[in-house]
Amino acid sequence: MNAPVRGRDWWWVVGLSLLAVVFYYLNVLMVAFLVPLQVLYARRGRQAFLQGAVVVLVGIAAIGFALDGASGGLALRLLPIGIEVGEVLLLLLGLLAVNVRLVGIGRRIYRLLAVTGILGVLSVPLLVYASQSGEVTSAIRGMVKATLALVQSSLGMSPDSLAQYSDVDKATALLKGIVFRGYLFAYFVMLAASWRLGSSLGARTLEERPVPLSRFVLPEAVLWPVLASWATVVIDRFVHLGVVAYLAWNTGLIGAFLYALAGVGIVEHLMDRLRVGRGVRLLLMLGVLLLLMVPGVGVVLAALLTVLGISELWVRFGRVGRS
Repeated sequence: MNAPVRGRDWWWVVGLSLLAVVFYYLNVLMVAFLVPLQVLYARRGRQAFLQGAVVVLVGIAAIGFALDGASGGLALRLLPIGIEVGEVLLLLLGLLAVNVRLVGIGRRIYRLLAVTGILGVLSVPLLVYASQSGEVTSAIRGMVKATLALVQSSLGMSPDSLAQYSDVDKATALLKGIVFRGYLFAYFVMLAASWRLGSSLGARTLEERPVPLSRFVLPEAVLWPVLASWATVVIDRFVHLGVVAYLAWNTGLIGAFLYALAGVGIVEHLMDRLRVGRGVRLLLMLGVLLLLMVPGVGVVLAALLTVLGISELWVRFGRVGRS
């Protein structure tokens, strides 16, 4: 699907690309900024997507430079903007690779895993540097202190009263661990969610929409690297494994996410067999989303869905399309 972009199609490119830039600079919708570009790919093809990607990159760079109030030389101002544009470029390249049939990789979920795996391998040197660099730790510490100062000013608290409730060093270590243990997982989830939502919204016919989750089944071979990753995480609790543990966390979280999706697919399949109405399904979906946002309850629910997805290795639910 790579038709040339005709004159009357330019409003698709410009409109959806600018919408993506707006989403990017709206904190609430930033995680969805790839969705308009995926809609563009679904509606107008690869060439339109590439042109839209250029518009997005230029737009983000121009707005970032305009909003940058830092003083200093041009190089100092361009460095953070260049890093930000580079991060967006990695997301755009990943989304492009998910849409394009790679050599020997037909199923889209495998392309997602392959793109994330390539990024993981390439990021190892940077991860080693970041995990040992005092400059990175200082930068994260500065972010934590700035956030605490914002909370302090918002709540009208004095610095002394806020200090007794916060520990900057512990918060810095916590944030650093969250970033390193989940950066590949976040990349994977953002690509997967953007592709599915954008493809659904941009599909011209019902046949072009992504297949329902009730048909999403993982091959048995996927379970072993997932189990190995979580075993590595457990070992890291007793023997510090450094970067290896960070990669294991990311791999394990991706695996758990995929099996949770398989669990959702099993629930959808059972509802299809029981002929549950759309209204009831919508209420159940909203209920699950609300529960996932509740601290503690969301983790338990996600774990139950993951176990349900894994249980299909032994329990036959009668789903089609097993691989």
